[in-house]
Amino acid sequence: MTLKEDPALFYSVEVDQGGYGIIWNDDIDIACDELYYNGKTVSTPFDGLISFGDATLLWGLNESTLRKAISYGKLKTGIDVCKFGKQWIISSESMIREYGLPRIKPLIPSRLTSSNARWKSLVFFQNEAEAYVLVFS
Repeated sequence: MTLKEDPALFYSVEVDQGGYGIIWNDDIDIACDELYYNGKTVSTPFDGLISFGDATLLWGLNESTLRKAISYGKLKTGIDVCKFGKQWIISSESMIREYGLPRIKPLIPSRLTSSNARWKSLVFFQNEAEAYVLVFS
C-alpha cells in the first residue's frame, strides 16, 4: 500500500527532530537532501506573507516602524497588512515596494525561491509511490 492510498499514514507525517527531514514512522522517512534535490514549489494563498517579526529581521527595521507606516497610511490594512489576533502579517510584495529588497536573505534553498523575490513557505515531494508531502521550510 502506498502513502497515497493510506490517508491516516499520509497525514501522520512530522518534521524530523532537528528539522533535517520528514518522517512518517520508523520505516518511512525522507532526508533533507532528497527534499532539496527533488522538491518542487507549490503555490498557496499564503505565499509571500510574513510576520512583522520576520519582516523586521529580514529588512533590519523595528516593528514600530511598520506600525507607524500603517497609522500614516503608507501600508493599507486589508491590502498590504492584516492582523490575526495579536499578530500582524504583511505581504513581502508590500515590504519590497516600501523598503526595497531584504537586507538579510531568507534561509531557504535558492532553488525554492521564485525570480520575483518572493519566497515559498511550502514544498512538495513526489517519490515512487506518488505521495505528495507538505514540508515547512
